[in-house]
Amino acid sequence: MSAVGLAVLGGGGVRIPALVDALFNRDAARSSSRTWPDVDRITLFEPDAARRQVLGTLCVELARRAGRPEAVRLTADLEEAIEGVDFVFSAIRVGGDQGRVLDEEIAVHYGILGQETVGAGGCAMALRTIPVVLSYCETIARLAPQAVLLNFTNPVGIIAQAIADQGAVRALGICDTPTSAHAAMARMFGEEAESATSDYCGLNHLGWFTGFHIGGSNRLRDLIDRFADLVALDKTFGVIPEAIVRHLGVIPTEYLVYYYDTAGCIERARTKGIRAARVAQLNLALLEGVGRALHNGDFQTAWGLYIEAMKERSASYMELESSTRGTNQSGEKTPPYYGGYAALAMEVIGSLTTGDGSRYALDVTNEGAVGFLEPDDVVEISVRVSPDRIERETDPAALPRSAKALIMQVKEYERALVRAVKEGSLELAEVALSMNPLVPGISAARRLLDQYRRVHEPHLSYLR
Repeated sequence: MSAVGLAVLGGGGVRIPALVDALFNRDAARSSSRTWPDVDRITLFEPDAARRQVLGTLCVELARRAGRPEAVRLTADLEEAIEGVDFVFSAIRVGGDQGRVLDEEIAVHYGILGQETVGAGGCAMALRTIPVVLSYCETIARLAPQAVLLNFTNPVGIIAQAIADQGAVRALGICDTPTSAHAAMARMFGEEAESATSDYCGLNHLGWFTGFHIGGSNRLRDLIDRFADLVALDKTFGVIPEAIVRHLGVIPTEYLVYYYDTAGCIERARTKGIRAARVAQLNLALLEGVGRALHNGDFQTAWGLYIEAMKERSASYMELESSTRGTNQSGEKTPPYYGGYAALAMEVIGSLTTGDGSRYALDVTNEGAVGFLEPDDVVEISVRVSPDRIERETDPAALPRSAKALIMQVKEYERALVRAVKEGSLELAEVALSMNPLVPGISAARRLLDQYRRVHEPHLSYLR
């Protein structure tokens, strides 16, 4: 397999050093026997000077210590980052951590869920992010038309839909939620993740496992019957009440808690605080501590602070939504800090370059796989990946009626929101948000968007 070039949009993101370190420590980082690509150059595009200086420098130092001093480059020039690369990894946050805090705080103030992907906060983030991502796609199409875009930028499903509608680049939406859940379910049977296959269907952060196969036998019923043991193994499963799981006969991913216990999530956000504020605090402390250590020439302290901060961040995942205890093994492994995010990205690139035919849950255009949706709707389903083909392998018939109804409603919201961005229409954005099942109608949608436009004026002034 020939070496590939990778550009990272959002190269100053907090998870990027883990990605870079994993690339230079592949044997330790791999969670399976799947082939990883040989990446000969990584260009980190980061407009924010402070993040570029701290986290970008950390990445450069990781490469130097791995004996690859020329492998990682930093730039604030998009064209320099993109030109001639084979893959583009997108993990940007338009408006930064403070933008996310405002998104969630404003919604909670009105008694509405503000969560950054599925809630009203996800709408605000999408409205800020879609124009930027689509402009990046135009640059990719011009300077690296052969490149594949791997989108981790939240809200992944809506961003993937906007990219697909634009049609400028070949792209896949990637989220490690179903992959991490699959690995945990495999551990329940003492198996490695690659020894099992899942039937998974839905949208991003709105998906259900409808089958789980080991050795030709569907063990999903066993998982449901032993759901308490699954929660003990990985606490993220416990945010969904067991009674709901038993009634559905399928296993939801953890983000369904926002739909199955909306009032509880809002109340916990009001009383315990929003996760956005906690993450912003952790990220600020990380940047300050790592930056100080690097300034003093102390790489070991910088790397140690980074690992500890990322462990704390992982431990806070779904903490506010959960009243259960477990090992929370769905996140990245520590130490060293690799895991789901980095490993999944590299495995997908490996499948796209070697044709190993591995199976993943990815965000792709539907193309008839889910019969109750349109062919050009982006869905998150089980697929098999090869260089020239994405085979869709899912069983939507096994979804309960309530899941199908929820998917259809959320997809209607997503498509309308993407259209609102394309047309620059405030009115359509209000209508779209009112279709989100977590927002109680058009009056609430108008109040929210009025506030979002006020606090994010530079990013949302195009809405008229």
